[in-house]
Amino acid sequence: MHSRLSVKNEELQNIYSEFNATEESLKKDSESLKEWMEKQPHLPNVTDNEFLANFLLRCKNSMERAKKQLDVYYTNRALMPEIFQNRRLDSEKMSMSWKSLPALSLPKLTADGDRIWIVKIMDNIKEHVPTGETILEGTTMLMDIHLKCDRHKSMIVIYDWENMTVTLSAVLFTIMKKFVTLMTEATPLRIKKIYILNMNPAFEQIVNFSKMFIKKKLADRLEIWNKENKELATILPKDILPSDYGGNEKSLDELHDDMFLFLNEFRDWIESEKTVVADLSKKTNVDKCNKEFFGEYGEYGVEGSFRKINMD
Repeated sequence: MHSRLSVKNEELQNIYSEFNATEESLKKDSESLKEWMEKQPHLPNVTDNEFLANFLLRCKNSMERAKKQLDVYYTNRALMPEIFQNRRLDSEKMSMSWKSLPALSLPKLTADGDRIWIVKIMDNIKEHVPTGETILEGTTMLMDIHLKCDRHKSMIVIYDWENMTVTLSAVLFTIMKKFVTLMTEATPLRIKKIYILNMNPAFEQIVNFSKMFIKKKLADRLEIWNKENKELATILPKDILPSDYGGNEKSLDELHDDMFLFLNEFRDWIESEKTVVADLSKKTNVDKCNKEFFGEYGEYGVEGSFRKINMD
């Protein structure tokens, strides 16, 4: 675990209790996962025990779920090279994207062991609208880095749409199916709640469109606010929330600076991960797997038998 991502010992024990895990069992099971992957001809050999332990926890400490999800996770990287082969934390396009559409995890967990994420559209979005590919590259890098070094029960995601524009909404429409696939199917994320703040009714069609591709259980966890965003402090812990939202933490700008320094520690790791993908030429029943995973929506759909892995 990284020092920026504060997890107290009692919080960690609470997380372990939730999933019937211990530090010793995670070490043992991560070794078992490593050995299992070595026996799968199409999967890469992953030696990072911390990564595998975190992966297992995201799968509710179920070895069978973890095995299925690892297969999807690395197969997905082979199926989307346009995203995973072009990721660079220090690229100019990524730097500009994080200035206009920053995403950050808050350093403290909630009392329930949840990690809060905030994605805020900044007021300079009109000058720097990121491409859909850049948004997907940045999102997957953030998720992978936290999968490598963060432990929590689930995620609470806050989208602040105060500065949403027609141009950005058009970009989001073009990547919605890929985005949902990456966030709810291809990565072991446990999403407890999604808040969309400062929603302009003119852009609600984006949300309605996204609901076409997600399970009802997750859609029911999505809450839209047209109200002042400082009301977040009435339902989420003030000691965790940034001062911009009525909390006692640092401002969003300060937290974003901290996040940027944190992410830059992983530049070399992100670069090395480009080649850590499934070898589809060695994967049996590739067509069947692709059909099950991508389903009726085509290349980047989200229906299929793997849906049950993450959200139930």
